[in-house]
Amino acid sequence: MDSTDIFVGGEDGGVRSVSVSPVVLLNVLDHHIRRERGSRRVIGTLLGRFTSDGRVEVKASFPLPHSEENNDQDDKVAVDTDYHKNMYELHRRVNPGEEQVGWYATGTETDRKSVIIHEFYGRECAAPVHLLLDADLSHDRFDVNAFVS
Repeated sequence: MDSTDIFVGGEDGGVRSVSVSPVVLLNVLDHHIRRERGSRRVIGTLLGRFTSDGRVEVKASFPLPHSEENNDQDDKVAVDTDYHKNMYELHRRVNPGEEQVGWYATGTETDRKSVIIHEFYGRECAAPVHLLLDADLSHDRFDVNAFVS
């Protein structure tokens, strides 16, 4: 799998730091454990707020059903946009102060399909954060990285 360098530190986007609620991490791990057989990764929406001093506070998340071609030749990704819209509207009813702040994925690196997903979230919020979680413990630890573009 090709790694890309499209995600950089937040110097230009205004995001200086990201804090993530432990509940979000547990939700992502649960989503990863329950993924469909043969799925390489899971993705979902991050919810919280952007602060005026460049911090992003991630307080909640929900999984986003998607499919992607599992070969390196095709860059096809499909997300269930109706599900996404409905879940976000329901979340806003319960938590009116929270907005979409980005997305999560499980894995160890970004790829071309990550770019496509990031573009989707770029239409949903101004400066989406991409949270990448190594749910398989590839390096014998639970790595969590945040990226902005």
